[in-house]
Amino acid sequence: MKTTVLVYIDRENTSMGMRIASQEEFTRILMKNKELPLQERRLFTKDVIADTDGLDVMYIETGLPDYQKWNSKQTYRNKIQNEKRKHKFLSTDTLCANEDAGDLTDFVADSFCVEKAVVEKETMRQLRAALENWKPWANEVLRFYLNGRKHKACSYLREKYDIPEHQARYRVKLFEKFILNFFKNDYQFLDSKVVVD
Repeated sequence: MKTTVLVYIDRENTSMGMRIASQEEFTRILMKNKELPLQERRLFTKDVIADTDGLDVMYIETGLPDYQKWNSKQTYRNKIQNEKRKHKFLSTDTLCANEDAGDLTDFVADSFCVEKAVVEKETMRQLRAALENWKPWANEVLRFYLNGRKHKACSYLREKYDIPEHQARYRVKLFEKFILNFFKNDYQFLDSKVVVD
């Protein structure tokens, strides 16, 4: 791996260009930077280039605005990389532990759509959050509807909140109207077999 450090020829007049600094000079700059506030430091961006001989690392001196922009992108990239390390990605062509069993496609049902399942799960999460913000009892009614017992929602509300029958029916109608507005983009539940905790 080859490391190159480019510093300004004249820090006061950056238009004069750059020169290659020695490793010793770069080390001295970094040591001095530790004693200085950010605005007075000599700042560098880092670039890694894959070459036929291996990796080339280049440190390039820059001003504070460019450094902050570069640092922001690097921080974001590092965050993404750290998140990726937490998960294992498998190709559906990956062989299972028992080679006779075949690859992962043998275990995923043909009718199962990962994208649809993810969208539906996220939509249900958003629906529950919206219901929670709307009315405190709305998620309780949702649980009845999702478990195929919507006819019991009215009596549940009446008993739990000690309200008359007509108020309980009114709440259920409000709930249905809220759901229709929420799903106005023709979203459909998963084959009406959504399991609720």
